[in-house]
Amino acid sequence: YGLIKKVNSISGMKMASEISTIQSSLNTAMHDLRSTIYGYSWKQRGTSNFIADIQNAICQVKKYHEVDISFDLKGDQELLSLKHKKAFYRIINEGISNSVRHGNAKIISISMSIDKKDALLIIADNGISFDPSILIKVKKNGMGLYSIKLLVESLQGDIKINCEEGRGTTLRIQVPVNNNVYKEEAIV
Repeated sequence: YGLIKKVNSISGMKMASEISTIQSSLNTAMHDLRSTIYGYSWKQRGTSNFIADIQNAICQVKKYHEVDISFDLKGDQELLSLKHKKAFYRIINEGISNSVRHGNAKIISISMSIDKKDALLIIADNGISFDPSILIKVKKNGMGLYSIKLLVESLQGDIKINCEEGRGTTLRIQVPVNNNVYKEEAIV
């Protein structure tokens, strides 16, 4: 999407470089998809790459969409189960994608706080907001928000959407960190 917007203003060499980077990104996405399908964990690679994977995804979006994205983590990520990590990774990616594609955001702030009781994830942007009551009226409220909602529900969590015209959108997601609360079918 970002490259399409720039296609008329970049050189052939720059285009080749961008396409090479996209190819690399697609290979990473395919690896992540295979890992999810086959139930691989970050720990099977020998280290916990949960945060590094989030930061890599953020870097890709920053590069292609010229968006300022900050990510702040407080607490111990090891309190999260593999299911929680997969869900949060997907929620963060979907939240960023929605902010960029639908909200035209130029600044996105992601903060995550984890303690023994629960995890709180806040994704806020400065994009154009929307009327959240539309989501109640429309059965299919977009795959992005629908996916986020399913993931949060699968972890028995709560999601709040705050939209203010001219001030952007904020998703506030809180889930318990009890490893026994998730429903398998929505995380796969």
